[in-house]
Amino acid sequence: MNKNIDIVHYNAEMIGGSNVVFWYYVAALNGAGVTPDVYMNVGAGKSPAPPDLFYGVSGPRYTLHRTATLPLPKQELFGSYLRALENYLSFKQAGAGGSGALVSTGNVIPFAPCLSYTHNPANISLDPRAKSQLPLAVYLRLASAAGRSRLLANSSAVRERIRRRWRLDSTVIYPPVDDESFSRPFDEKRTRSGIISLGRFCAAKRQSTAQVEIARQMRDTTFSMVGGLENYSRDSRNEFAALKARIEELDLRNVVLYPNLPREKLLSLFAETRFFVHSMKDEDFGIATAEAVIAGLVPVVHDSGGSREIVPDPALRWRTTDEAVRMIRSSGSLDTAPLRAHCVRSFSYRVYQKRMLEETERYAPG
Repeated sequence: MNKNIDIVHYNAEMIGGSNVVFWYYVAALNGAGVTPDVYMNVGAGKSPAPPDLFYGVSGPRYTLHRTATLPLPKQELFGSYLRALENYLSFKQAGAGGSGALVSTGNVIPFAPCLSYTHNPANISLDPRAKSQLPLAVYLRLASAAGRSRLLANSSAVRERIRRRWRLDSTVIYPPVDDESFSRPFDEKRTRSGIISLGRFCAAKRQSTAQVEIARQMRDTTFSMVGGLENYSRDSRNEFAALKARIEELDLRNVVLYPNLPREKLLSLFAETRFFVHSMKDEDFGIATAEAVIAGLVPVVHDSGGSREIVPDPALRWRTTDEAVRMIRSSGSLDTAPLRAHCVRSFSYRVYQKRMLEETERYAPG
């Protein structure tokens, strides 16, 4: 394998699944004797969220190159176009300063040929009626770069999106789950109760809507809502504010909020909780669900997207909040052993790292 690897990653200040993918890939490269150069959109004076505190990755070795950050609020004025422009500047800087094989681990668009791990492909179109229309020059550059890249998808659901949106094929490599750490809370003899959710606080995760409604119908059950709160994101701030307002309006004394909770405290919560709720529609993958299953929780997830690959049993997938409540009330004694075995077998970080190194070797042989 090429020992010179340049990684373009959007941002690791926030807490989320794309950063799990990034940090475990860096750790895999370190294990193979590679110290990558990382081109990342990190503001001056800021640092990536500590990978040992939030992801269980200790002492990763890499050389950080801070890429251009535009002085505009993210997701507020120009939304995905601003992020695409920052991605472009990151790729441009990596191309100018880097000398190794290019790998992208958390970007919406590959602006240069690379090994690209895709969480959710940018929804592009040349149709003038489309909301996501890109200028023709940008579209042609993307089409050229993506067509010459090796594309990886984080789920079969995302692979289908890439095929539909970009008309290109990709290879599925599921995100890594630290099955060793998340197995620690599992104890068949422990008495568990309550509900927990885990995911970035943002509108798409539906904490202030679907999850609040479940909590309203189950006032006798503690509902812990854990998530990453991204202070620079208006979407994240607004969802968290809306969530707190709804909890106060409905007097939901059974709901407890845990923004930016360190991993060890999350594991402690998992150890005492029975149900895991995931409410996002068309989730790319849903790494938190796999973590919860391995910890021994009963998943109750929305029936769409990558959640179907983690939870194959339709009896644990819902379309309405009323269905979710019925599932929670009727599934307390469910044996999760087969589902736990499926998640460890399919999503362990060891499987991810082995396959990522194989793909890196294929793309950039030594």
